[in-house]
Amino acid sequence: MLVPEALRPLDRYISAKTFIRRERSLGGTGHVLVLPGTHVEPGDIVAEVQESGPIRVIDAARILGVAANKVEELLQVAVGDEVEEGQLLAQRGRFLKRSLVSPLSGVIFYLDARGRLLVRSNPIRQQIRAILRGTVVSVAVGQGIVIEAHGALVQGMWGNGKEDFGLLRMLVNEPNEILFASAITAAMKNTILVAGPTVDAAVLEKASTVQIKGLIVGSLELELIPLARQMPYPIMLTEGFGYLPINMPAFNVLGELDGRDAALSALYQPREGKRRPELFVPLSGSTEAVPAGPLALGDRVRLLSQPYLGRVGTIEESAGIRYTLANELHVVACKVMLDEGKEVIVPYSNIERLLP
Repeated sequence: MLVPEALRPLDRYISAKTFIRRERSLGGTGHVLVLPGTHVEPGDIVAEVQESGPIRVIDAARILGVAANKVEELLQVAVGDEVEEGQLLAQRGRFLKRSLVSPLSGVIFYLDARGRLLVRSNPIRQQIRAILRGTVVSVAVGQGIVIEAHGALVQGMWGNGKEDFGLLRMLVNEPNEILFASAITAAMKNTILVAGPTVDAAVLEKASTVQIKGLIVGSLELELIPLARQMPYPIMLTEGFGYLPINMPAFNVLGELDGRDAALSALYQPREGKRRPELFVPLSGSTEAVPAGPLALGDRVRLLSQPYLGRVGTIEESAGIRYTLANELHVVACKVMLDEGKEVIVPYSNIERLLP
């Protein structure tokens, strides 16, 4: 037997009541607008960031029809000048005139040896919202804040990088129930919708037209991922890719939260392993965070590989079992009793623990 303390699986929170701290990072040059101890609502602006605008390359020599070394003498502006969109930058000819106008507002950044003008657009100001209802517990000047909140937390497997908040609304009664585009109506504007095992392109586009605030679904076919990334609202997949219903523990918690204010963050950083997409619902009362220890008898887990992908069960034996796979690869495994009553042996690398 291997020492169980050394065997720590991936952890995923599916909790009806927990405690979280989340950082709202500036990610650029800016300033924080709140102080420690401030109570914040999801829509509150907690910081502002000023980002450098993109640089646009204008082929002035080609547009004016002159050699590269002739561009500078035709310019009516100089490097470092501020310009407005549509402003005349250069002109040649008296009768058959050729004109160069600025395609954007910004600053003349550079004139290169090939007769090309580089114009940097004006800085972009971005406002950072709290997203969560909670209390600011720390402020790092010029970097960001940390918000503490108490409530329900459901974490997923993949997100499209967006975030927003709205009223949570269950649109299915069972994890396997399919949601069709016809079920999405104008009354669902500003809501976060919970669907079934998967949705099609028509659902994604109809939800965008209705202006929902988020979508939670079990899975998506891989070919729909580019479209999902383009949607203006956050999308969280609880299970992954393909055709997989929302696991029952998550579905039950989501059902209990139906009709409540919620925040959906579909930010996803798989390489760092630090950020999962998640839904958070603020609830009254306080709780303390319980540190996750080694895998233990009775822990709830979700399986991550076929033939039991997405199944949920309970650890019956957590001490490392030496197990030989069909391909004769030796792995460390544990014994799991699936909710449907079947006992299976699963490698530690193929499970994630569901933390309450």
